[in-house]
Amino acid sequence: MKKLCPVLVGLLLYLGLSAPSAWAESFRIQEGFLRCCSLFWNSGIPPGAFGGVGASPVEITLTPPTFNPEIVQPGQQFTLTEIFAGNLAGEVEVPAAGGHDVLIRGTGDLRMTSGRLLAPAPFPGGADEFGFISLTTAFSMSGVLDGTLLELLDDSTLHLISSFRNEVFGNGTATVVMQPLFETGNYEVVSFDGTFEPVPEPGTIVLLGLGAVTLASRVARRHKATR
Repeated sequence: MKKLCPVLVGLLLYLGLSAPSAWAESFRIQEGFLRCCSLFWNSGIPPGAFGGVGASPVEITLTPPTFNPEIVQPGQQFTLTEIFAGNLAGEVEVPAAGGHDVLIRGTGDLRMTSGRLLAPAPFPGGADEFGFISLTTAFSMSGVLDGTLLELLDDSTLHLISSFRNEVFGNGTATVVMQPLFETGNYEVVSFDGTFEPVPEPGTIVLLGLGAVTLASRVARRHKATR
């Protein structure tokens, strides 16, 4: 048994080094969008994401989502949740692959949540020329991406580059599209597409705060001068 221990340790070290991984690391998506069944992470991908192999950009196709609620009534206030849960597949650019295609395979569990929405009333609420109604809202997204990156070699074989399990989150602005159901007089949610927005740098937030304080003080002085 003692003779086997160094062999097992060596094997574990080899497996760990041959397929870099980033387990349970959390990353904010700041530049990209989530549309229909696709997640596009355009740039600003942290070096440690997707196994720490310098992946950029990323395009992932997800399992078709479900909505909660799916049906809303005219005049109803609601918060919409979109859930992606199931298999994922996609492509990514990895410098170490030397120009070969790199495939993403795995599973995803993502949830998008809207701000407070109000279904238009009276029905059908001013549908556009195609019969749809669009609402704009803020959104937040969080979830887990779990899978592997596979390099497609010239002989069509696949080489494991990395494994990953990343918690992802982000927020931005979204469009919710609903379709009037004339049979029932309600609305059906048909899409919930979001664009992620970058978070301002701390220095930018401080400057904005100072600007707001300066503007407020000027307004106060002018108000006193006119009294």
